[in-house]
Amino acid sequence: MRDLVLACQAAGVSSRTVPGLFEIASGQARVSELREIQIEDLLRRGVIKTDPEGVAHLLQGKRVIVTGAGGSIGSELCRQIALNNPHQLILLGHGENSIFKIANELKKHLRP
Repeated sequence: MRDLVLACQAAGVSSRTVPGLFEIASGQARVSELREIQIEDLLRRGVIKTDPEGVAHLLQGKRVIVTGAGGSIGSELCRQIALNNPHQLILLGHGENSIFKIANELKKHLRP
């Protein structure tokens, strides 16, 4: 589904989806009920709810190391962790360029 959504976006075509078979079979939805594609449709897993206040409390004032910090997931973790005021954020990864890039991004937008 992710590939189809990306192909539609690249072609400038809107994409929609029908409800799942379980929803149709249980009578909760009809095949004719097209809807916008949600991020949950692309995850291949259920949505995970987090406790932002608990996470902030866990990270604030602590020394945090992120492995794989130059990758797409690691760099996003760094962005989110940095917003929670850790004492120190250590970025670890294989690629010198990718670590340099995320480190510079964080320096521009957040306190050193």
